[in-house]
Amino acid sequence: MYLNQEDRDTILQHDKIAQIYRILIAAHLLNIVGQIRELFLRSLKEHPEVLEKMEKEESDEKTKALVRMLLNEIQNDPEYSGINH
Repeated sequence: MYLNQEDRDTILQHDKIAQIYRILIAAHLLNIVGQIRELFLRSLKEHPEVLEKMEKEESDEKTKALVRMLLNEIQNDPEYSGINH
């Protein structure tokens, strides 16, 4: 079975639309993740005692690693670098 030019163009157009759709979804998800990050960092800035409590009271390695990661993220961000632990 052979496809005529119109069928091939329709298939190519559909593929392009599908690719653009996937890119838009990925961009939207990255935007949401960025907004969550900003909200989380802002919350820690307003309530640094939460991070201090996590650092002092939780003893498992996963929590300690998470606290270290958060502190590094905060210290590397000029907007939030004023948070002390």
